[in-house]
Amino acid sequence: MAPRANKNRNRDEYNDIQERKKRKIAKQRRSKHTNESSYSAVESRYLASKKLREEKQRRKKERRQRRGSTVRGMFLLTIQVVALLVFMIALFSLDALPTNYLLIIGCILIMTAGAQLSAKKKRIGGKLFSIFMSVLMIGSTYFIMKADNLLNMVTAPSNYKLDHMVVVVLNDDVAENITDAASYTFGVQFAKDKQNMENAVATIGEELSTSIMTKELGSMPEQAQALMSGEAQAIVYNEGYTEILNHSIEGFSDQVRVIYEYDIKTELQDLTIEMQVNEEPFAVYVSGVDVYGDISTNSRSDVNIIAVINPKSHQILLINTPRDYHVPISGISGGARDKLTHAGIYGVEASMDTLAELYEVDISFYARINFTSMIEIVDILGGIEVESDSAFTIGRDAGGPMQIQMGTNYLNGEQALGFSRERQALADGDNQRGRNQQKVLTGMIQKMLSPTMIIKASSILDAVGGKVDTNMTPDQIRSLIKQQMQTNPSWQIASISAEGTGGMATCYSMGSQVLSVITPLDYSVQEIKDTIDRVFAGEILEDSARVGE
Repeated sequence: MAPRANKNRNRDEYNDIQERKKRKIAKQRRSKHTNESSYSAVESRYLASKKLREEKQRRKKERRQRRGSTVRGMFLLTIQVVALLVFMIALFSLDALPTNYLLIIGCILIMTAGAQLSAKKKRIGGKLFSIFMSVLMIGSTYFIMKADNLLNMVTAPSNYKLDHMVVVVLNDDVAENITDAASYTFGVQFAKDKQNMENAVATIGEELSTSIMTKELGSMPEQAQALMSGEAQAIVYNEGYTEILNHSIEGFSDQVRVIYEYDIKTELQDLTIEMQVNEEPFAVYVSGVDVYGDISTNSRSDVNIIAVINPKSHQILLINTPRDYHVPISGISGGARDKLTHAGIYGVEASMDTLAELYEVDISFYARINFTSMIEIVDILGGIEVESDSAFTIGRDAGGPMQIQMGTNYLNGEQALGFSRERQALADGDNQRGRNQQKVLTGMIQKMLSPTMIIKASSILDAVGGKVDTNMTPDQIRSLIKQQMQTNPSWQIASISAEGTGGMATCYSMGSQVLSVITPLDYSVQEIKDTIDRVFAGEILEDSARVGE
């Protein structure tokens, strides 16, 4: 029995061991499951916490971005408002726009800024719009200030006149400069332009550190003859008298060369006039000077047009006087007659006063324009339209060859200048040239009264800076611009030309030498006087052409 009992006991022990193993394994499994469940719970809590933190960070970042976007939007809007204020100040300072225009512009800009300010969200579109408006107003302010500066420059009359003195010798002379001519005899004349001649002689002496030998002659023609004959080896004269010398000796300019040049500046009196040009009728002397470069240089006036303007009746009368009109030069010739063109040699005021005495009219303003500025203005305007009374060819002396057809012609700057200068190819010569000059001026006025003037005003002022001289003040020009923009009236333009008979006569500037001149016809001069009075009285002339509609 003992072995059986041992065997049973061993079986029971084995079963106990297996049972304990099973319980241990079950316990381990329960423990593992518990651990896994605990880990899953911890992991879930961690992930939830992490997600919450990320959500908080995202929201915080969004708030920062919104605040940053708002700050940037407000900053851009502030710049826009400042640019708006500066722009409006510049507009008011320019004083060229009517008050209602300024109010409309100001209201639109203020409402635009206000709408952006009241917007709850400063999106990218709003920011881009603020940048666009700021750049637009800053750029507009720049151009307004530039236009204002250019207007002040153009309307600042020259406080001096410039006389270009030259010393010339014959082409085959050995002298290359003034030093080489130190021992020469210089032909001079003091009958005309005495002060400038004395100034030039003194300056040449200073240049050579010694007094020069001079031979005084009675007139400009005598100077030219003395040089040609060898009586003088060099002559001194004002370059503005070159045409007179060419009349004395054919082709004189081609037979001589300049060895010394000297500019003399002479202070002028203030010619500005206080006048309400948008309310009172006034007259402007338009002078076309036959030079390029410095507008202050005294020279012959090839264009002599008086523009009589009535701002109330919106009437413009253009009066052309031929360059060869034989008239006394006011304040210069002492009653002796000369060609009108020669008055320009003595300064714009001499030409203006001469015409004022001829037509018994008060000419308040002048505008001098040279070849360079005329070409550039016409080109900036995009060309002009003129009506030619005949077909002709512009010659080389006038800038040709160019063909002009009868009727309508569309001209650029070079062509308009040639059309204004040509006279040899015209049957009526200088008389027709004067009428053609009126046509060119009319074409320019027509373009300037159109909307293109506002768009191109800055370019026009830029082109004429230093090439146009006028005694009109900036305020006077602004008042005319403002009136035109305020009421946008159509203007009536009429033209009339002084008539005369051709012939030969002595001229003050030429001494005893005779030149071809045009003797004024009394009835023509009187007709012009009467027509001026009618325009000043506000009457609309029957043959006026309407422009600006």
